[in-house]
Amino acid sequence: MTVRAIVGVLALDVALVAVGTCLLWGSGIAGSLRSMFRLVGLAWLTGAAAMGITLSLELMIGVPYRLLTALVTAASLAGIGIAVGRAKHRGVALRIGPLRRLTLIAALGAGVAGLVLEAQFRAARLQPVYEFDAMDFWLSKAKAVYYFGQLKPSLLAQLPNSYYPPLMPVLDAVSFSFMGSADTVTLNLFYWSALAAFVAAAAGLLKPRVPAIIMWPTLLALVSVPVIVNRGAAPLSDLPLDYLVATAALLLASWLVENDSGLLVLASGLLGAAAITKREGLLFGWCLLASAMAANWSKKRATWPMLLAAAVPGVALTFAWRIWLSQVGVRYESPELGYFGLFTHLGRVWPSLHLTIHVLFGGSWWQLVPVILVVGIVVALATRTGKLATFSAAYVVLAGLACSWATLSFPSLPFSTDDSLNPIVRLTGALVIPATAVLPLLLAAAWDGGDPSRKQT
Repeated sequence: MTVRAIVGVLALDVALVAVGTCLLWGSGIAGSLRSMFRLVGLAWLTGAAAMGITLSLELMIGVPYRLLTALVTAASLAGIGIAVGRAKHRGVALRIGPLRRLTLIAALGAGVAGLVLEAQFRAARLQPVYEFDAMDFWLSKAKAVYYFGQLKPSLLAQLPNSYYPPLMPVLDAVSFSFMGSADTVTLNLFYWSALAAFVAAAAGLLKPRVPAIIMWPTLLALVSVPVIVNRGAAPLSDLPLDYLVATAALLLASWLVENDSGLLVLASGLLGAAAITKREGLLFGWCLLASAMAANWSKKRATWPMLLAAAVPGVALTFAWRIWLSQVGVRYESPELGYFGLFTHLGRVWPSLHLTIHVLFGGSWWQLVPVILVVGIVVALATRTGKLATFSAAYVVLAGLACSWATLSFPSLPFSTDDSLNPIVRLTGALVIPATAVLPLLLAAAWDGGDPSRKQT
């Protein structure tokens, strides 16, 4: 790890925030300087998603990757955001926005979160790569993009899980370019930046909607669980996928209450990025959108077409990746039992469900967070918080079934919590992290004693 490499990661963080801020302004979500500052974490995730999607598509159509390619892509995306924003806000000056007093609880929450992230940073700064999947194929793909400017089919054919989507290897390659070398130790700091950006994004989205006394304890409980503490800076795609899905969940939950189309558009983009981060990203994206449909059952004619349209980026990007794989002769692995194999192996249904329940409630991986989550949903349902309660409950059920289906559909996976044998612990992150991110909205609505969507009408 060198000073130049650390400065390179910092420069990349600044570039991603700049790109994301331009896109947020273009979407209308950040309309003032203060909102841009408050949503700096969301800007990082938006910039990373936009860069990852665009560079992945460029690789698929044969554009060779170079640092110049990344810089031109970043400038182009920022330009698009600025152009759309100027057209949307024509004649309207950029506002500074009202200054709100920082409460003691908010200051304490932010301070403790900073201490937790600082401890993660110190642990990540000199942490070697020891995760098997990272060494086996994720970093190999990133180095191929960095050194050769492409994903060579001959290399992919030799790698396990060669069909896994390219977004994180592409962003890793961009990190190497900014660092000046394929420094896999300093790369940990990029993944630490993703964790910090997610915490900042969740706090930024929740701040105007949820009291600090509800928001900060929930977020601090989430970032302190062993799964995040032990892997928060590991160069794996699991947690970045969870951050994207969780941020999309927050945006969808806010859209259910506020009916702001910009929130839905941004959620759609993040779910598109999730779909080419890991293959289960599309599955959990559908779980989120189906949950939003359930929450909007009474207004399905008006809202369901918009939610189906929000699924288009994820589906399109998945098909684009699979078409590219077929063209270069790389086989895409389907479930061993097919997509409806549960009807032929009913004996695996209960053990698969039981394994998911055990990971959520029977071990130390997520501590008490799933229990708090279930209690919060029950309280919200009892107090008739309407859309948010339905959305959260539906997502927990659907995502739980999705985690169980992953074990069920691959008979070669034993019913084990050993990561080297079964990925169930990592999969449950896409249930726990998004649902817990939405929990403060749910608790705030329950505290108010009703559905906040009624107050908007």
